[in-house]
Amino acid sequence: MENYSKEFVHELSRRLLIESNKEPNRELCRNLLHRKISGEILTISRLDKATLETLFIKELCTDAMVGALFGVNNRKIRELRESQGLTDDKIIELHTLYIAASISSELEHELGDRAFG
Repeated sequence: MENYSKEFVHELSRRLLIESNKEPNRELCRNLLHRKISGEILTISRLDKATLETLFIKELCTDAMVGALFGVNNRKIRELRESQGLTDDKIIELHTLYIAASISSELEHELGDRAFG
């Protein structure tokens, strides 16, 4: 495992705090909403694990948001995502790791050799 410098760890912590207060980028959710508004009928049977992971882990959509897009109630969406292993706790864990990995990669690039102690 890499030994990161104090500068790297401090900056990673600072950026994680900033990111945790930002509204997530909901590109897929917006795309699905646009398709629905355009008249496409979105069916729950087309929600695969990768799509669920994007909506819930990367974009932090709620069961209500996804349910509204697909015309089903929150419970149905919750059951579907949990059947794919996406419990509330798992989503929080994976979202945190997703953000940390993204920031870490940016920092390593920005700091170069100074990223490592």
